[in-house]
Amino acid sequence: MAVEFDAVGPNSSGTGGTGVNISVTPINWNHTCSGTNGLLVVCVTYGGGDYPTSSDFSVTYNGIPMLQGAFQYNANDGTDCAMLFYLIAPASGTNQVSLFSNSGFLYGDFQCGSVSYTGVDQITGIRNAVSNASSGGSSPATLTVSSAVGNMVAFGLGSGAFSGTSNQTDRWQFNQNGDTGGSNGLQSDAPGAPSVSFSDSISGGAGDYWGIVGFDIIAASSSIYPSDMTPGCNLVIEIG
Repeated sequence: MAVEFDAVGPNSSGTGGTGVNISVTPINWNHTCSGTNGLLVVCVTYGGGDYPTSSDFSVTYNGIPMLQGAFQYNANDGTDCAMLFYLIAPASGTNQVSLFSNSGFLYGDFQCGSVSYTGVDQITGIRNAVSNASSGGSSPATLTVSSAVGNMVAFGLGSGAFSGTSNQTDRWQFNQNGDTGGSNGLQSDAPGAPSVSFSDSISGGAGDYWGIVGFDIIAASSSIYPSDMTPGCNLVIEIG
């Protein structure tokens, strides 16, 4: 069984806002999940003057808290940042995704969106989370994730500026402004292989901050047999 794309939310333009305090005003949007063995991945990128920690950001789907799978400060500056959240077995149908903070005050520019997948391992879900960043010392923005055939790799990128598209499949992209080192964001994915690389040229050249995160989405096993059994063997379960 291979991991397959299901849907993007809210759409290919993403969502978010400029000058938002998510401690007071959460950013909400709808996402529709379908299929079996599902996984929901949310990308959030932030640009602003606050100095948030990774735990200052919270995301829920249908009221269920999502796990943060990867986090990276753009340029390692402690302000602008990019992150990925995930939820195994999200509820089917159309439900609300909500980005908020319990920190009391988290103000700035936010770009966010969601992508769901089917055919995903329902025990672990993801693995091999990695990240990269630059304070203007390099362009393009690049990241390589270890994966496998049948899996899917998810990427999230936050920056002061972007090129039009990356070398992978951009599911949503929200370009707001060049006011901070993180006022633009995108979420992308690529079919699994032993090594999967993402690249996006920063349109501001070497002067723009950027941060990128990614992880491998694990495919569900297609076998009904334990790993040390082969078809034709008799499985005996003893109770008591």
